[in-house]
Amino acid sequence: MEDTSSRRRRVRLAGYGVQLVFGVVRRCGDDGSGDRPAIQPRVREHPAGNRESRWSGISLSEQQPVVRCSPPELESLSNLLDLSLYRNGLTGSIPAQLGSLASLENLWINDNNLSGSIPPELGSLSTLLELALYDNGLTGSIPPELGNLAGLEILWLDGNDLSGSIPPELGNLTSLDSLFLFNNQLSGGIPPKLGNLAGVRALYLNGNQLSGAIPPELGNRTTLQYLYLNGNQLTGSIPPALGELFDLRRLLLHDNRLSGVIPAKLGSLSALLYTYLNDNALGGPVPVELMDLTSLLDGRSNFSDNHLYTNDFGLSSFLDAKQIGGDWAGCQTVSVPTILDAGIIVLCVLLTGSALWALGRSEITPG
Repeated sequence: MEDTSSRRRRVRLAGYGVQLVFGVVRRCGDDGSGDRPAIQPRVREHPAGNRESRWSGISLSEQQPVVRCSPPELESLSNLLDLSLYRNGLTGSIPAQLGSLASLENLWINDNNLSGSIPPELGSLSTLLELALYDNGLTGSIPPELGNLAGLEILWLDGNDLSGSIPPELGNLTSLDSLFLFNNQLSGGIPPKLGNLAGVRALYLNGNQLSGAIPPELGNRTTLQYLYLNGNQLTGSIPPALGELFDLRRLLLHDNRLSGVIPAKLGSLSALLYTYLNDNALGGPVPVELMDLTSLLDGRSNFSDNHLYTNDFGLSSFLDAKQIGGDWAGCQTVSVPTILDAGIIVLCVLLTGSALWALGRSEITPG
């Protein structure tokens, strides 16, 4: 049997004007140069002993010269394991034939100039572990068929122009470690089914147009370490259930429309290194429980541009130390009165009322 290391070893092809589309090395016809070599795949003995062509992988990356051709032969590469074509300046759409690569484990075609939509056929790649389509010009919606990739560990779709909602079917990816959907044009709500991602460590949904409330189901994922929801249009309050994410390192909720108070339960995030809650409409007193965030780094968090306050001197000093640039209270959008300020205001109102009452009595008292 072929061991794991040899299965994952890729055949690297030097790029001397190689003519291919998405991993099919072939002659595409005479281009007049007369000296362009046709690079053949390495043939490895198949475990069954029938000399079936078994490509461990194809890697033409880091801006090696690639010329586009027609890809009809893709369907015959049923034993291909890895296909790496990132940073090649590839254009056009992703061919649906990629969905026929039945043994494919890793597909990296990121950092190109690809356009069009993501083919639903990619959802047929049942052995896929990593899918990297980021930093292209892909449009359209995320195919719900990607939720069929039961073994998928990393999904990179960031840095495109994808629109529509996040399909709830992505919550079926129970082997997923990381989900990168940031910097697209995605809209609608965050599917509560993402709370089913049993082993997920990173959720990057930032830089979209997502709206609605943060689903408390995200608090079910105690493996989560990185939660980026910033730069959206999320509303409602911060779910106290996020305080159950005991392994969380980074919590970024800034640049949304969140309101309400900061849940005291967030003080349970003992592994939290920094948090950005700025540029929302959070208000009320900051819970003193935040002082339990012993891993929070100095000068790395942001609570500014909200309506927050505290009358606890120790908590205020703690927040000053954690706030980027210090002076967290001076960075609030609205100066919220402290208890002392409120007492003075009440006293002034009472005195003013008494004076008016006395004045009124003097005006109606007979001389």
